[in-house]
Amino acid sequence: MNYKKELNETFDNMSEFGITFGGGFNVILAKYRNKLLGNIIKHQEPKEPKILEVGGADGLCTKFLADRFSNVTVLEPVESLACELQSKFKNVTVYCKTLEEFDSNAKFDYIIAFNVLEHTEDDDKFLEYIRRFMHNKSSFILTVPNARSMHRQLGKELCIINDIFDLTDTDKLVGHKRYYDYTILNSKLRKNGFWTVDYHGVILKPFPNNIMLQLDKYYDGLYSLGYTHRENGAELFVLSVKYENIILS
Repeated sequence: MNYKKELNETFDNMSEFGITFGGGFNVILAKYRNKLLGNIIKHQEPKEPKILEVGGADGLCTKFLADRFSNVTVLEPVESLACELQSKFKNVTVYCKTLEEFDSNAKFDYIIAFNVLEHTEDDDKFLEYIRRFMHNKSSFILTVPNARSMHRQLGKELCIINDIFDLTDTDKLVGHKRYYDYTILNSKLRKNGFWTVDYHGVILKPFPNNIMLQLDKYYDGLYSLGYTHRENGAELFVLSVKYENIILS
C-alpha cells in the first residue's frame, strides 16, 4: 500500500475509535517534549533558525514553534490534519506530503520529527531523507516511544505484554511499526550517519495513560526524573547531528 494512503487510513481508523494524536495524556507528553525542545533551541545559533517539522499531526509542536519562530515549514501527509494546521498557523508553511515526497533543495537549521520514526515502513530510508535537508551545522531532533518505559516494564511483569518490544493492539491501530530503546535507536542513528549529542527521557511514566491522567500534581517531578532515569522515560528525546561533522578528540 502507498505509505501516504496508509497514514490517511490509519488516521481514519483512529478517529473511529476516538483516538487523537493531541488528546489525553499525549497533551502532557507534548508539553514536556516542547519544554526540552525549547531548552535546546534557545541556547543554539542561529537566533532565527530555519525549521522543518516532519509530521505536524494535531499541531502541539507546531503551535510551540509558530509562537516563537518565523521560518517554520511543516510536513503533514494526512490531508485533513494538513488543512487544519494551515488554517490555524498562518505564519507556518504546510505541505501535505511525506518526507519522501518533499522535493526541495532547502537546508534547515533544525529538523524535528516527534514520534514519527516508529511509524515509518523503512526507518533507514527515512533517516537517509532527513540528511538530505541538513547542512553542516544542522541538528536533527526526534522522539520515539520508549520500549523501556516503566509502564511497559510493568506491563511485562503483569503479563499484559510478553516482551517490552511487543506491539499492542493500540500500537497497531495508531500505525506503530516497532519500538526502540536507547541502544537500538542510537545504533540506528549511527548506522545512518548521525551522532547523538544528547538524549533525555520525556517524563517518567510508571502507569498507563488513564492512570497517569489522575496524577497531574506529580508531572513536574516525573519530568525531572526523566533526566536522571533517561533510559526509562516514556519517550526518548534525542539531539543529533551529522556524524562527519563531529571532531573526535
